[in-house]
Amino acid sequence: MSDFFKPEKIHKIIIKISGEILGNPQGGGLYLPSVNNLIEEIIPVKNMGYSLGIVLGGGNIFRGGSDLGSNLNRFTADDIGMLATIQNALLLSDRLNKMNYQTEIYS
Repeated sequence: MSDFFKPEKIHKIIIKISGEILGNPQGGGLYLPSVNNLIEEIIPVKNMGYSLGIVLGGGNIFRGGSDLGSNLNRFTADDIGMLATIQNALLLSDRLNKMNYQTEIYS
């Protein structure tokens, strides 16, 4: 069983990241320094030769995590949340592409 988890046998990594990580620590929306901090954590892992899949959130604020979310129809909140997730993915993808790291977004 210990042979199964040797690092040389692992080629792909999936990371689940809350969309909140892209925000301003003092509050507010997307914050480029936070995005850059995340990228600084991702790139060394990629440079080790791993194939990365990133599951990036973004919709919890619209699903009851705020006054806004609690006042929305659940289906509307879910739709807005899905758009927020794609928005976050586009931002992260754009920044990585500008650094010559190829990305693909799936929704």
